Amino acid sequence: MAFLLPRDIRHVIRPFPLSYTVFNVLFKSCFPNSDLYGRPDDAPTPGYDFTVGNARWVYNEILQYFATRPDKLFVVITAPPLSAPAIPENARAFNQWLVHDWLRENAYPYDNVAVFDFFNVLTGPDAHHRVVDGAIEHAAGLRVNWVRHAARRAESRRGVGG
Repeated sequence: MAFLLPRDIRHVIRPFPLSYTVFNVLFKSCFPNSDLYGRPDDAPTPGYDFTVGNARWVYNEILQYFATRPDKLFVVITAPPLSAPAIPENARAFNQWLVHDWLRENAYPYDNVAVFDFFNVLTGPDAHHRVVDGAIEHAAGLRVNWVRHAARRAESRRGVGG
């Protein structure tokens, strides 16, 4: 993160004017990060394997850094779903945790972190994460746990329909 946030950002791949200050940081994991093992309700566990517990731990660690930068807005965009995950309910459970519980469980005191549920949006036509009449609407639709419009059956990238 320090790479993104210094005042002199000449080292960024696409350099901004030297007077530019980064106020918002959006980041998204790629779809392979939805292939999580373990159990949907696993507690945060230190480690770097693709498990629900390890993923929760990593995001809790990142949150500690975000707390040092209350002047920046960090938007977590959840990893998109896979077309055929081994344990599809794990990805849904992890992303639901990010959207609904992550900040609360950590008693996060600042308002500089938001989560956009990209995973949910890509699972069906009735799945939404949007603002309606000033309130956040988070509709899961049919609660399918895989990508609705894959380019090919064995591929998890979005196709033309998505």
